[in-house]
Amino acid sequence: VITAAVRTLAEHAFARGVPRIGLHADVENVPSQQVALRCGFAPEGVQRGAGVPRGGASADVALFGRLSTDPGDPIPPFLPFFPGGFPGGSLTDGVVRLTPLTAADAADYFALASVPDVMDSHVPPVQPEFADCEVVCRHAGHRWLTGQRADIAIRDAATGEFAGDIQLTGVVPPLGQAMLGYCLRPEFRGRGLVTRAVDLLVEWAFANTPLRRIVAGTNPGNTASHRVLERAGFVREHLVKGLLPGPGGTRLDDIQWARTRP
Repeated sequence: VITAAVRTLAEHAFARGVPRIGLHADVENVPSQQVALRCGFAPEGVQRGAGVPRGGASADVALFGRLSTDPGDPIPPFLPFFPGGFPGGSLTDGVVRLTPLTAADAADYFALASVPDVMDSHVPPVQPEFADCEVVCRHAGHRWLTGQRADIAIRDAATGEFAGDIQLTGVVPPLGQAMLGYCLRPEFRGRGLVTRAVDLLVEWAFANTPLRRIVAGTNPGNTASHRVLERAGFVREHLVKGLLPGPGGTRLDDIQWARTRP
């Protein structure tokens, strides 16, 4: 109903000479942003702290716009949500379950990012701030919907417990390429959960998105991550010398891997 109302009012305004209409939505209000895309409003960024105050701080606002010269056709998301939509959709193989990251995951996400070996693998390798982790979680739905990245929680399928996270980032639509990243809480390691999560996500991506190639990068010494990628069907392509920032101003090499759509 609201999609029909927005589309009708927009056409009415354009027919009377209005050159542009803006649509603003709370960055966490994914349903309103879905209406914007269905009505042909293109994403135009996020304004920090521009919304109605919530919990002592002003909310961030997602911006969309449509010009009178735009066709107004629905804009399909480059990365559709998992079956069941956002935030309740998921993928599972019965052992792990992948769910979209949400604001409710902020504390778990921060704790994971603060694990020393996880910190060391981040770019740059520094102690995270809780506020930054909270922004990642609060903006996850918007960034997924607008094709920027998909941030996903890895959960124990039996208990629902937060075990780690996995992401598709660096999305380049013209190339049909995205980058894979992942990390796991220490107490969940050694059970093959990451390999299962990688398989689930990559198979979903190749079946449901235009992505044709998913790449990943690893530290040459991270043999555990190498084994995960090999088991998940990734092929080692090349070594890039000094690509990654390391601790104390050092630079680290990066082994790059890829898996392509069959």
